[in-house]
Amino acid sequence: MRTKEIPAQAWPPFFNDFTLLHQGECVNVETLGRGDAGVTSHVRHQPLVGIATTHPGPGAGEWIEIVAGDSAKTHATHSVPNPAHVRIAEEDNGQAVAVQI
Repeated sequence: MRTKEIPAQAWPPFFNDFTLLHQGECVNVETLGRGDAGVTSHVRHQPLVGIATTHPGPGAGEWIEIVAGDSAKTHATHSVPNPAHVRIAEEDNGQAVAVQI
């Protein structure tokens, strides 16, 4: 498995392409806490609707939003404010297994 850093200027097209390739696939969204806080699950086994990022204006902060669910009644959104990095973990054959934000 390998991990690739996605440069910040490439985030919007990366997330557009990632969404097109993986829309409808089941995803889990987890955050890693500091210290002994461990992992918190925000979304479990929901189909991916999409991942998007902003183009901030002056004084505005960047954010990334992950949306998953199978209908208007069953969906979850998780926002990541002020992301520092975006990485993709891939199998040796190029198959994406995780996006790290």
